[in-house]
Amino acid sequence: MTHSHTLRRFALIMIVGVTGACRSEQGEAATAGPGQGGPGGRGRGGPQVVPIDFAVAELGTGARSVTGTGTIEPIRQVTVNSQIAGALLAVNVEEGSAVREGAVLARIDSRELAAQLASAEASLELARRTAERSEQLRAQQIVTEAEYDRDRAALTSATATRDQLRTRVGYASVRAPISGVITEKRVERGDVVSTNTPLFTMADRSTLVVRVMVSELDVTALSAGDGVEVMVDAMPDRRFRGRIRRVFPSADPASRLVPVEVALSGG
Repeated sequence: MTHSHTLRRFALIMIVGVTGACRSEQGEAATAGPGQGGPGGRGRGGPQVVPIDFAVAELGTGARSVTGTGTIEPIRQVTVNSQIAGALLAVNVEEGSAVREGAVLARIDSRELAAQLASAEASLELARRTAERSEQLRAQQIVTEAEYDRDRAALTSATATRDQLRTRVGYASVRAPISGVITEKRVERGDVVSTNTPLFTMADRSTLVVRVMVSELDVTALSAGDGVEVMVDAMPDRRFRGRIRRVFPSADPASRLVPVEVALSGG
């Protein structure tokens, strides 16, 4: 329907052009007088044909590119801290080492904790036997209810102490919380660390992201999931495919630019 309307409009313009030419030709013929032809050597009063090019209007699509710069980074980085204090007996990784989740990165001396655990397990065994004997004596009405409750509470406390020490001994093996690459090693074998001392920094390389700053005027045309192309300075001849991971909801108050995060999906 749009095309036919446009055609009629162009036809009208073409007729007006031809009519104007005819009138001009007739005027020139009248001015020339008898025996004179009009322009182009035609006879008196003969109209001149004027060729006109026209085309039918059609709907199409347009594209606009938005360019931004940023730094490629891992989607997340994790700092691995020590959970207990002690001397490092071993450090098993270096910068650049690729590790899987759960791999042992380092070992902390836990001999003192191991001794405390052994003592706690012995105390737990004693508390268990005492509670069992107390239950038998209560059935025979030899001990009071209060004495029985005391022995049961001692068993519960001994169990909690044993479990706590088991957990702390487990912390002596520093394990990778995620699969990734060691980007920073801050300690060496023999160092004495305290609780919450940073030991390593790990990067999750499963997904790489680049955050670019986009003008408020351009960001309205972008949405999560849109495909993009990424060019890297170190490899100018290659283009990597990516998709917009998220468009931040607000602009930077100073630059009035909106952060847009792009996730890379390969070359």
